[in-house]
Amino acid sequence: LYQVVLYGALYGVYQNFALLKIPIAVWSVLLCAVLYDFIFYWAHRLGHEMNIFWGAHVVHHQSEEYNLSVALCQPWFHSLLSFFMFLPLPLLCFDPILVLSVSLFSTLFQFWIHTKEIDIIPMACPIDHIHHPHCIRST
Repeated sequence: LYQVVLYGALYGVYQNFALLKIPIAVWSVLLCAVLYDFIFYWAHRLGHEMNIFWGAHVVHHQSEEYNLSVALCQPWFHSLLSFFMFLPLPLLCFDPILVLSVSLFSTLFQFWIHTKEIDIIPMACPIDHIHHPHCIRST
């Protein structure tokens, strides 16, 4: 339900404050993905650096094994806290459907690059857990 509310807010910003509408094309999808990833990096980093964000993000680090259920274990409160960081995307004229699509792809991509089940990537382990070993907790 909260995702619908957050999407509605993105849509409201897009409809009322975006000066123009960027068409959905290959170049705009790639640009939106790069900008989304940049914002996602900082939102995730805040999840490690600030206590209020860490309190909402810590659930994601409760397991020693990173799998799909852990990847998708993103508390609604963390999304609510970091939501404001993503408002520039519709302000920069990106369609909220595109932002949502990039968000879903990003979630699946994050799982793919963090799992040990796929041996294609030489370093298929949780990078943020390596840099923040205190984040690994036993369940």
